[in-house]
Amino acid sequence: MVQVSKYTGHPISDFEHMVECVETIVTTPLNTRYYNRGYGTIWFDRIDTPINQRTQLDFYANIIEVLEREEKRLANPSININTDEGLEGKLKIDLTGVYVPENKVIKLEGLRLV
Repeated sequence: MVQVSKYTGHPISDFEHMVECVETIVTTPLNTRYYNRGYGTIWFDRIDTPINQRTQLDFYANIIEVLEREEKRLANPSININTDEGLEGKLKIDLTGVYVPENKVIKLEGLRLV
């Protein structure tokens, strides 16, 4: 099946499509998809919450749970939340996992959340 980029409308590889899907899953507010209420993450519910250890643990657990449920092309996902001072209220994650169709380890760095 030919996949199409949501940004350009041009054909893309299955791997590039999986990356777009991961970005969409992580940046979609939870319960905003009418036919798929469990799709998305809790980021937007906690937009003004201080980033402390408890909040980071909530984010880790929620992102891993939704990726394991929604994106079958990605196995054993692990994430690192980047909260550097220079980001000024913005969060980025680095994601590592196994791209199942090719059975190879991948690393996606700097996925922007907000």
